[in-house]
Amino acid sequence: MFLGSEHKVGTSKTGAATISVNSDRLVADLALHGVIPNKTHVATAASLQHDRHFWRGVIDGDGWLGTTLGRYPAIHAHGSWPLMEQFATFVRSVTSSTVEARPHKSIARVALSGASAAAVIAILYDGANIALTRKLAKSQLILGTQLGVRPALPQ
Repeated sequence: MFLGSEHKVGTSKTGAATISVNSDRLVADLALHGVIPNKTHVATAASLQHDRHFWRGVIDGDGWLGTTLGRYPAIHAHGSWPLMEQFATFVRSVTSSTVEARPHKSIARVALSGASAAAVIAILYDGANIALTRKLAKSQLILGTQLGVRPALPQ
């Protein structure tokens, strides 16, 4: 039973799993973490702005990991302007990057490549036991080619 709901998990037309839950308690708890209605343009990390696990979730949900020119590590995050400013601040706190949030369509983006991207990927994914499977695998592939780029994890 999920959150006290006895509703069955359904399947959408696209094959995605769906469930409907009506819970004032869940809504209140999510709001404490910045998950509010119409959060696309106003979402923030609330009290989690220094939490690598939170940022891994952002990348798993609305980010991209890969390589540029087939060999340089790259990482992109997309989201609300306030959230991306917080991610850029996090990146600057754990690397020597001077990255800033930039406009991207109707939202914002933080994009890194090279050694700073490898460092952020390592910080977010090294030793992670909860992550989107395909992005964890991609991080391991990227980091496996970047010998010696393994910064100490933040506490």
